[in-house]
Amino acid sequence: NHYARYVRGFNTRISGDGVLDDLFTVPSALNDLEVFDTATRTDGKIVGLGHRINGYLLFRLAPDGALDTTFGTYGVLQVSSLQSARSFVLDPDDSIVIAGIQGNDIQVLRLLADGSADSSFGTGGVSTDPTNQSSNQGTNYPQILRAIDGGYRVTDNDDDDTGIASCRVIGVTANGVLDTSFGDAGYTGISSDADGSVRCNGIVQSADGKLLVGGSESGHALVVRLLDTGAPDAGFGIDFLPATEMIEAGTDMVWTIEHEGAPVGCVGLHGITWAMRAVRLDRAALGY
Repeated sequence: NHYARYVRGFNTRISGDGVLDDLFTVPSALNDLEVFDTATRTDGKIVGLGHRINGYLLFRLAPDGALDTTFGTYGVLQVSSLQSARSFVLDPDDSIVIAGIQGNDIQVLRLLADGSADSSFGTGGVSTDPTNQSSNQGTNYPQILRAIDGGYRVTDNDDDDTGIASCRVIGVTANGVLDTSFGDAGYTGISSDADGSVRCNGIVQSADGKLLVGGSESGHALVVRLLDTGAPDAGFGIDFLPATEMIEAGTDMVWTIEHEGAPVGCVGLHGITWAMRAVRLDRAALGY
């Protein structure tokens, strides 16, 4: 997906060898949509989360890119209960679990595969963080993953009165309540050796249950590893990537992080121009 001030949003698919897939055609109904997240169901259908001028919405596509008209209204479902949402996961039964912000609250919304609210989750399908500490919607975009135990882990960034940002990971059970067995009564704060702002932009879980959290700390890329309990992993080989190891310009930030045998971070650089760089951290050096 691509979106810019003077360019309408569009979506496309790239084959495994990096060639545009001409057989994948997205309908014009989604041309003005800024897409933030996508996931593929076991039947090959594609679910996406995006935003247009009238709010956030979900859409579902057939494997060839056509809108799946059996979902929502002609393949599109308005997410009116969240003021901001950029991340979701699919459960094994194809339920859709979205992390976002409503007012001053971090909320997790779970929908059944047909798009209706899952009343067995939280309150009426919504789990609300009880601390009421979410930050400005313009700087806080919660990311969510489905944990191995069936619950969820959600990132939360907050800015204090002085402009210093902090990050934490919230544990949510499969039933939509705070997972008090995770971290410190449901929360794990992310910090670094330096005294500055920390933001979290991505989170993944490896097969052994450990969590990798990627973001930034005072202008540098940051990667932190937690145990499945939420406690910091003292055996992690690196938690701070100096700017000289990335690109010596702009501000480094891990935008997304993936785990495919070894942690992989994709780093975006702020500045007059944009650049992207993929960084792979050595498996042995990180204690895997």
